[in-house]
Amino acid sequence: MTTDTVATKNIKVLMVDDHEIMRQAYGMLLNTDPDIEIVGFAGDGQEALVLADTLGPNVVIMDGRIPRLNGVDAARIIRENHPDMAIVLLSDFDDDEFVREFLKGNVRGKAYLLKQSLQSLSDLVQAVKDVAEGKTYLASEIVAKLAGTQNS
Repeated sequence: MTTDTVATKNIKVLMVDDHEIMRQAYGMLLNTDPDIEIVGFAGDGQEALVLADTLGPNVVIMDGRIPRLNGVDAARIIRENHPDMAIVLLSDFDDDEFVREFLKGNVRGKAYLLKQSLQSLSDLVQAVKDVAEGKTYLASEIVAKLAGTQNS
């Protein structure tokens, strides 16, 4: 890898998931994008807080259900300590209360994605880039559910 290639990576990402294989897989895939650099991995919410403080990523991607502090609570604390740090919450479920709790406060730089709805790596890459720019990115199923238009 040349130094020119490394220099283009301007979005630093912390990957948080309690399943090591998922952390590593997402990390390896995201690292293939020239704008994204994985700077660390965490296996639980407490570790995510420490690494967010020490590594200073632009974006934290985290599973919603992780041990020692769930993803929503960890995201809230990270944003309290680092208001400009973007958060992508990857979840297996679309529980209304969980989604609403995550979206409380400033929604700039937040994304809520359903793992089962990711069609390709480009969906996750786009979410990372959008939140890094301060945009809000929600899975279409989440938008429909929050708007009350989801088919049951």
